[in-house]
Amino acid sequence: MNKPYVGVTGVMDQRDGQILADSWDHPTHLLMVGVLATSTTLNGGASTRYPNRYPVVSTIKDLWPRDTEGGHHPKTLNLIHYATKNKNTLADQFKLLKTLAGPLCDGIQLNMIWPDVRDVIQARHLFDRVVLQLGPSAMNEAGNDPHKIAQWLTPYKGSITDVLIDASGGKGVPINVAKAHSIAKAVRDMYPDFGLGVAGGLCAPMVPTVLPLLKDFPDMSFDAEGRIRDLKDNLDLDLSQQYLKAFC
Repeated sequence: MNKPYVGVTGVMDQRDGQILADSWDHPTHLLMVGVLATSTTLNGGASTRYPNRYPVVSTIKDLWPRDTEGGHHPKTLNLIHYATKNKNTLADQFKLLKTLAGPLCDGIQLNMIWPDVRDVIQARHLFDRVVLQLGPSAMNEAGNDPHKIAQWLTPYKGSITDVLIDASGGKGVPINVAKAHSIAKAVRDMYPDFGLGVAGGLCAPMVPTVLPLLKDFPDMSFDAEGRIRDLKDNLDLDLSQQYLKAFC
């Protein structure tokens, strides 16, 4: 099983990620540095909804934190979080993302609703870490039933490494810890090798509400996005540091 992480998603400035990585000190979890991309930004466009969260794709390779010699930072897991509606060409999109992300990128999070398994297999061929986001729509399609959600993951066995339970989708909606626990248990019971993660409204004040999940799932990962940004929707370094310190 891969090492778990605590994530900061929506990094737009290499300096911010570097500061967070250099100050990260956790005995069991990596710092996940998440960079957002969509099929629109992949094709040279800009995000109209969240322009301060999605970088120009040609800069992604330069956003990852470095060690003192310019290589991969030892404390980080570097992931692209990718969403697309153009599912007919996903294999080609993954190949382009891999090139643009550069050698310091460790993997990809698929922000998609039950993507075609054949496409996920292609992603796994390119990336060491493949995280499947279970967002609100994906869980709704499975009737919000933990056991059914777990059963629907069966085709992805062998192609994904992690499952992220995310009822927020970057909108800052607080996590329902009891529901997340039920889904995590159902998934873990069926697929003990899958990494588990949760997201939804995480920020420093919310961290104590999710820490109990570590009792049953000590390898649980966590990810924050919407609640660690300022009023202009820029990543807030202070809020991010407070959130990370709450885990240490």
